[in-house]
Amino acid sequence: VPGVEASDDPAAIEKAARTLPLPILLKAASGGGGKGMRLVDDWTQLSDAIDAPLRDGLSAFGGSRLVVVS
Repeated sequence: VPGVEASDDPAAIEKAARTLPLPILLKAASGGGGKGMRLVDDWTQLSDAIDAPLRDGLSAFGGSRLVVVS
C-alpha cells in the first residue's frame, strides 16, 4: 500500500500526504480498531483531518504520530 512514514508534525504530514493520490487515509500510528483514522477525499479537508487523529492518538494511545496511506 503506498504511504509515508509516521510523523507528528502537521506540516510534514500535509506535505507528504500531497504526494499521494486521493483518497488518503490518516491513521494514528499507535492505534488499532479504527480509532484515530480519517479518510480524506478532498484536499480542502486535509488540515482538519490531520488535527483530529493527532489528538485522538495522543489521548487514546499516548502518541500523536500519524501514518498516511493511499
